[in-house]
Amino acid sequence: MEGVYLAGGRRTTQLMRDSLGAGNDMVSRTLLCVLSVLPLGAAAQSQAVLPPLVWVVGATEGPMFCLVLEKTGNGRFVAESATFTPVRWRYDTTTGVMSVTYSGLDSSQAAYFRNEAKYHVLAFDSLTNTARYSLRADSTLWYVGYTLFPLEVSDSEERAIAVRKCHLGER
Repeated sequence: MEGVYLAGGRRTTQLMRDSLGAGNDMVSRTLLCVLSVLPLGAAAQSQAVLPPLVWVVGATEGPMFCLVLEKTGNGRFVAESATFTPVRWRYDTTTGVMSVTYSGLDSSQAAYFRNEAKYHVLAFDSLTNTARYSLRADSTLWYVGYTLFPLEVSDSEERAIAVRKCHLGER
C-alpha cells in the first residue's frame, strides 16, 4: 500500500496495483469473493426461512378447511364458501418457532384451546390468543381440535381437494 495525501493534508492509503490495474491485496480479493456470492446466498436464505404458507386439515378429520398465510404476516382460514378468522403470524428462524395469533376465537374456543394447549402447542397466551408451535419438533399445527398439515406433504388427491375447496388456485 502507498500513502496518498488528500486536499487538507489528510493521509489515506491506496492499494498497489499490478500492470492490469487489479489490486494485489488479499483482503480485497476475499472481499470481492464474499460480495460476489452474497446476493445468491441472501436470496436463497430469504426463501428458506419461511414456514409452509398453506396448511390443510386432512379430509379424514372432518370438513376440509385451510389456513393460508401471507408473507406479510397476515393469514386467514378458508373453507368452501367462507373466509373467516383472520390471523397474524411470525416465524423465528433461529428457534423454528411459529407464533399464530387467532383473533377470531370466541370464549369457548379460547377456553378449549387453553385446556388442550399443553398437548398440542409449546404455549398459549390467553390474553392475546397466540399459540406457539415448534415446527422443528412437529410439522403440524393444532387448532381447536383439528390437526393441520402443510399442503406440500398432502397426497395428490387431497391436494386437489384442498385447492378446489379452499380456492387456492394452482399451488
